[in-house]
Amino acid sequence: MELKINDLFSDKDLSNYDLFIEKLKQIRDNGHTTKEILELVYQYYRKYVTYNYDQLQIVKIINYNRHKEINDVVESYPLKNLTEENAETIKNGYINDLNSAFQILEGKPLTQRTIDRLFSSFGKVVHHEARDYEFCGKKKHKDAYDEIQGVNTTSFPAVYNNGMLQEGVCGDYSKGFEKKICEDLGIRHLTVTGVGTTGHGWSLIYLPEEQRWVHFDMTMVKFYQDGWIKEHEPYKEQDWVTATTEDIFKMQPTRRIESIGGKSCSYDKDNYSELDISKFDCTILPSEIGKSTIDVPVTQKVEAQTSVNLDSQIHGLEEKQVESLDGE
Repeated sequence: MELKINDLFSDKDLSNYDLFIEKLKQIRDNGHTTKEILELVYQYYRKYVTYNYDQLQIVKIINYNRHKEINDVVESYPLKNLTEENAETIKNGYINDLNSAFQILEGKPLTQRTIDRLFSSFGKVVHHEARDYEFCGKKKHKDAYDEIQGVNTTSFPAVYNNGMLQEGVCGDYSKGFEKKICEDLGIRHLTVTGVGTTGHGWSLIYLPEEQRWVHFDMTMVKFYQDGWIKEHEPYKEQDWVTATTEDIFKMQPTRRIESIGGKSCSYDKDNYSELDISKFDCTILPSEIGKSTIDVPVTQKVEAQTSVNLDSQIHGLEEKQVESLDGE
């Protein structure tokens, strides 16, 4: 019988993290599986968490303006020659065209908050010549493009209420709320960064009852739910709750994995079958302290995890990641 979050949690439980986590512990201690716990967390996301599309639009505009597609739609404005007299007219014209381009490329207009942000923090436009380069051992070519620089991308912080996530983007989901839940429940968790539709982050969570890792991607659930992207038959939003590695590349062939648990890697639709998640797990759970490594599941040597700048990876602003986004 499927567990229903509103049957098991009071409004008070769902508005206070300490109460929420205690209730999850009780459910687990009553014999329910890790997979069932994830199903409840998924239900919480679906009903009580919103995705910050203003932040996503800003990031996508920053990424798209570096690519050929935006230049096919947006007229060229002499932004390098801005003066006090013509600045407002030129900025408005360029942002209007960006809005039209975004409508064509994404199927949705820019939000007013995104437009306000672009206008208020517009920096300068730098022209880049065409060039050839190498990325991850592959030769690539980048056409000439104009890049907007100086737009603030980090001013829409996650929204919490008594520790319960209410609004955020993928990094707030995976490295914040989901990681905290897993730590407090003693569940193995790895943060993944890479590329989805732009720079992206999600969670890998270990199901001890089934002795396997699953991809838990609530961003994709929200995208399906909100109509940001269409469901692709035969896949449904629920398929992103406990997806296998094969599943995520079938559901989104453009996806790429670039780090797991803070360790750099490179996996895509062509080589994902080579991925051994256990090699990235060096977590020691509280229940395992004092045990020898031979007793620890997913046998790994204990080592310090290397931290990574998740914000820059997730928002797709590092040069290497931007170069890898051609064609999106």
